[in-house]
Amino acid sequence: MSKLKMDEVIAHRQPMSLLSSIESCCDDSIIAIVNQDGSSFLANENGDVPAWVGIEYMAQAMGAYAGVRSKRLGKPIEKGFLLGTRKFKAYCEVFAKGQTLKVTATQELLDTSGVSLFRCTIHYENQLLAEGAIKGIQPSSDMKLFL
Repeated sequence: MSKLKMDEVIAHRQPMSLLSSIESCCDDSIIAIVNQDGSSFLANENGDVPAWVGIEYMAQAMGAYAGVRSKRLGKPIEKGFLLGTRKFKAYCEVFAKGQTLKVTATQELLDTSGVSLFRCTIHYENQLLAEGAIKGIQPSSDMKLFL
């Protein structure tokens, strides 16, 4: 999976594509990498990214998981939407410039409407920096979604 480019598995493009690569993906989870090099448009003057951006890292990991699964099935990459988060906790103020973050997303629920729930964590080395439950939807192409 690490040979896949992020734009092959998620609908996001620069500058909103925040993940750097995929470390691994299995039947129910993915580990994505964020090379926090300070170049993100979300970074402050020191190159650090606020910890609340972790929610988007987690959501994009979910999207990458769905994209990898679609690729494996020979299906096109579909857009998904973040519905919200429960119990998001950040144990740091920022993701510091120079950190390589591991974003793990494990699917716990997928219903027939396309709604899914993932338990997610963000680690730097062996330190837990953030965790949460993220809910999203990937509606089928024939489903009308009113936003």
